[in-house]
Amino acid sequence: MTNKYLLNQSQKQGFTLVEIVVVVVILIIIATIVVMPFSQFRNQQILAGAADNILTLVNQARSQTLAAKNDLNYGVYFATSSVTIFSGSIYDQEALDNKEIILSDKVNISDISIGGAGDSSIIFSRLTGITNASGTVTVSLVSSIEKNKVILINEAGIASIVE
Repeated sequence: MTNKYLLNQSQKQGFTLVEIVVVVVILIIIATIVVMPFSQFRNQQILAGAADNILTLVNQARSQTLAAKNDLNYGVYFATSSVTIFSGSIYDQEALDNKEIILSDKVNISDISIGGAGDSSIIFSRLTGITNASGTVTVSLVSSIEKNKVILINEAGIASIVE
């Protein structure tokens, strides 16, 4: 009778496979609930950072033009995944003094509405800082195009992020 009692008691120790699976599923659900808001917050921060970097580059080009740096005017060229500051009256992709900023792979420029159709660059005029074209540049999350920041560049060459 003693051996039977020890056998039953040893069978009751430990966890069953079903109990372990239930605990693992609960942990996965909790982890998902906790991680999702942080991921969305991180994406929003990446989007805001990209818009700020583009705004800084536009303002830098305008400042360099107003300062008559190297006796040149400066402009900004917008592409889907990068923004380039250049010197001179025309964007030359091969110019050695171009300063290109590559955007994060989580964001892209989804819309460029500057001046006429097909324009992807703005050029600032020396002494006045006005631009040859005004309009907007929209930076969006790749995962959700509805989440975006719009950069407005007005006729005076002043750029701002529209909220």
